[in-house]
Parts: sequence; C-alpha cells; structure tokens
Amino acid sequence: MTEQQLIQHLQQHFDELIEQLQPIRPLPYGKPFQFFSESELNYLNQLLQGDLSHWLSFDFKNERGKIIDADQAGIEQIDLHGHWSIDAIHFDQLCAIHWISLYFSEELNPFIETYTQPPTSVKPKQKLALILTLLAVLGGIGSYLLQDAVGIVLSVAAFFLSLIWYGLLQLRQYFANKQPQQFERTFVISSYFALHLRDYAVERLYLDHPDSA
Repeated sequence: MTEQQLIQHLQQHFDELIEQLQPIRPLPYGKPFQFFSESELNYLNQLLQGDLSHWLSFDFKNERGKIIDADQAGIEQIDLHGHWSIDAIHFDQLCAIHWISLYFSEELNPFIETYTQPPTSVKPKQKLALILTLLAVLGGIGSYLLQDAVGIVLSVAAFFLSLIWYGLLQLRQYFANKQPQQFERTFVISSYFALHLRDYAVERLYLDHPDSA
C-alpha cells in the first residue's frame, strides 16, 4: 500500500464513523443557541454526545462573552437553550494518532520499518571548539614564555572550557543521530497520517483548522 492509498484508506474508514451524522452541515458560530433550529440543536448534540465526540474539542462562548472549553467545563454545564454560542470546533489530532496506530498497525508497518531520522550535523561548531582549544594552548605557551601568571591561568581555563564544549557537542551529535525506537517511529508515522486525516475531517465536518487561528 502506497502513502496515498493509505491516506485514502483512512479517509474511507473515517467516513464510516461519521455516517450517523448525515446530513453533515456547518453550524453557525456566534449565534446564541436559543435561536438554533431544532435540526441544528440535534446535530450539535450528536457532535457533543455521539460516537464522534471524543474526536472533537469544543469552545463555547457564554452569555458574558467568556470562552469555555467543553472538556474542562463538562457537557452538562453547557446551556444549549440560552445565550451561549459556538466559538470553535477543532479536530482532536491526538485521538487520530491513537486510532491510526491502534487499528492500522499492519498498514503502518512498512512505513515504520523504513523510517529513519534525518542526520543532524554539528561539525561547524566542533571545528570552532577545536580552534578555540588550539588558541588556548598557544596562548598558554605564550604566557608561559612571557612569565605571565594571569595569562597562564586564563589559558588553562579556556583550554578546559573548550574541551568541555567539544565533548558536549560530541554527545549532542550522538543523541541527535541515534535512530528512534519502535514506539517513537510509530508515533512519528501515525502523526504524519493523522495530519492528513485532520485536514480531511476539517473539510468534511466544517471544522476550524488550527493553522487558520
């Protein structure tokens, strides 16, 4: 299965999840719930309490204009017949990542097995650290020949600091280029396909896109 085929495969399964929402419609933002039609209220209730509820996150605006997160406030606190209104509805990408990695592990495996993290290079900084170390050595030799005690102390300090910096850069190079473990690769690949699914869900369900905020 190619990348595009898997994306389409995920979209088809997502369409099956939202079949009970038909007909899908855009909900009016900023419109008080007391002015919603019965069909709009029914549709909103399906989004809030139906099978798709854990895929979505809701922000409502109360009668005072304060933005309320539905997950934090609790659905029972939302006044669906008063002056409250919808401020935003977002797709929960973490839920998509979990869903993809759990139910499509077999389809993901070829992508996970071939995934490698791009190498990170810190060679320019390593070269600079070596140059500074060499300068510190030369400065120490010069200070010794000139019998400059302060210069010797400063050169020795600079030498050790340069060595420490070089060692830290070596460690950074090692950890940066160390290939991720299986679960890390799974998360990265699932996140990639979840992004595609998010864009599809935003279009299908008339949701807010995070990049447009």
